[in-house]
Amino acid sequence: RALQAVPMLYGVTTFVMCALILLKSQATKRLSPWVKAFLAAAIAVVATVCIALFLVPVIHRRLPSRQRPHACAEAGAAVEFQEFPPPQCAAPDAAVTVEGGQSGSPGPAAQAVEAKAEEPALRVPEDDTLGPSAV
Repeated sequence: RALQAVPMLYGVTTFVMCALILLKSQATKRLSPWVKAFLAAAIAVVATVCIALFLVPVIHRRLPSRQRPHACAEAGAAVEFQEFPPPQCAAPDAAVTVEGGQSGSPGPAAQAVEAKAEEPALRVPEDDTLGPSAV
């Protein structure tokens, strides 16, 4: 129900803001208040239709109830829900549950995450030289 009210709320907000802009603007002082109200209503109708056609489907697709569960969530590990980058497992060494309810060892992706975590972030040359200088 709330999703159905989104276009109407945008339309009402657009109407109020446009009406205030048109009423307070020096450039529209010559227009009658009825013309200003009609212009604000027309802009609000266009905004309402655009929101209903374009924004509501996007919101509907991004609802958490419409998302597929992540493989880590199925294994019982905590998952950070972010659109970009893809969700990361909080516990990469958690046992993976395969179809049929059997538990297995972590897959190659979890092993790669573990190997990546063990690598040092910055490697320093052994002999304290940084190569030929550019001076």
